[in-house]
Amino acid sequence: MSTQCWIGTRKGLIQARRHADDSWSLSPPSFPGDPVTMVLPAYDGGVTYAALNLGHFGPKLHRSGDDGKSWQECKAPAFPAQYKAGDESSNEAKSVELIWILEHGANGDLWAGTVPAGLIRARGQGRLSNTGG
Repeated sequence: MSTQCWIGTRKGLIQARRHADDSWSLSPPSFPGDPVTMVLPAYDGGVTYAALNLGHFGPKLHRSGDDGKSWQECKAPAFPAQYKAGDESSNEAKSVELIWILEHGANGDLWAGTVPAGLIRARGQGRLSNTGG
C-alpha cells in the first residue's frame, strides 16, 4: 500500500509518497522556483492539475495524466469579455490574478475559484489533448 500527497510551495511542487514499510520518498520538484497555489489530485485515474501564480505573467494552469511525471500547460481560467450597450470598444475582460481553488465537475469539467472573486467552469478540461484547451 502506498499513500501520496502533493505539496505546493512558493518554490515548486513536490509529491510525497508513503510506502508499505512506512518510509517516505519525495519526488524531484516540478515547476522549480515557481509558486504553486493549488493542486487538484486526479479523480478516478483522470487528470491532476497544478495552478501557478507567476506574478507579472499571471496565473498558469498545468495538467498531468501520468501522476505528475510530465505536465502540459493548458488554458487558464479567464473571465469573459465585458460589453457595455452602445460601446463597441469596451470588450476588455477583467484579469484573473490568482487561482486559489480547483474542483472536478461532471463530464470532465473543471471548476476554478479565482481572485478577483469568480467561479469559472472549463468544459471538458479533464480530457487531455494537444490543443492546450
